[in-house]
Amino acid sequence: MRLFVAIDINNIINIEQFQDRLIKKFNFNSLYVKPVKKANLHITIKFLGEKTDLETNDIVSDLTKIHFTSFNMVFDSVGIFPNMKAPRIIWLGLTDESSKKLNDIYFQINDVLKKYDNIKNKNTLLDSRIQKFLPHLTIFRIRNNYPIPNFISSFSDRVILEEEVHTISLKKSVLTSSGSIYSNLFNIYAHKGNA
Repeated sequence: MRLFVAIDINNIINIEQFQDRLIKKFNFNSLYVKPVKKANLHITIKFLGEKTDLETNDIVSDLTKIHFTSFNMVFDSVGIFPNMKAPRIIWLGLTDESSKKLNDIYFQINDVLKKYDNIKNKNTLLDSRIQKFLPHLTIFRIRNNYPIPNFISSFSDRVILEEEVHTISLKKSVLTSSGSIYSNLFNIYAHKGNA
């Protein structure tokens, strides 16, 4: 099965309102610019790829070693990937403080799950802490290099959304003709304490 570790977004109404604002402001053509469905809104922390049932059981066991306290993620910027000439996604970025907290979790998860990395990656990643994790939330998928206005500066440096993180999930992804369907296989819950 196809697995990844992620944080779900619960503040769906605010995301949908923000998506609607962008659609109206920039008159996005719905054939080429598709909002991510609310059931699929998440921040991927680590993609694991195809794993067997046995590997999945081991991954769940390893994830029980992860410890974190709940904290707030603050989204304050909008970006395009990979670039304005060939846009594929529109995403929301996080404040530096929120990114640091997510990077701390990323390094912890990467450390306990590094044995599941692809062999080709092991030759290029000498140390999991060398990697830079850039957490983001994909809110639109773009087809056929549809031209996107340069709106980044008009939406940056202000709070777009705030989300409390209290659960990290091991998710299963099933590819279908109408898109991916995600389901949670295992949840890591925040420990009580000061964030």
